[in-house]
Amino acid sequence: MTKKIIIATVTAYVVGCLLGPPDMISQLTLGMMTAVICAVPLLVLVRFAFVKSASPPMHTLVCVLVCMLSVLLVFCHILVRRTMSHPEEFYNEPPSASSTP
Repeated sequence: MTKKIIIATVTAYVVGCLLGPPDMISQLTLGMMTAVICAVPLLVLVRFAFVKSASPPMHTLVCVLVCMLSVLLVFCHILVRRTMSHPEEFYNEPPSASSTP
């Protein structure tokens, strides 16, 4: 299970870096956020008895699902920040074709 946790965390880090803007600092920050959000729940889940007694394919499934969840959370964070930085783009009605400037 340790090897799967490492693979899931590295995968989450890489995908988090790819989600970021072209700025290097932002990419590293988002990659670290995704890796932490992926690694912490996996390390907590490893301590539970039902995960210890599960089969190896179930371990893989848990790692994949937690990795996908961490990427989704960071993507939602990015989306909310972009939406809140320019709210007028989302709430204003587009000008009609018949209006004159």
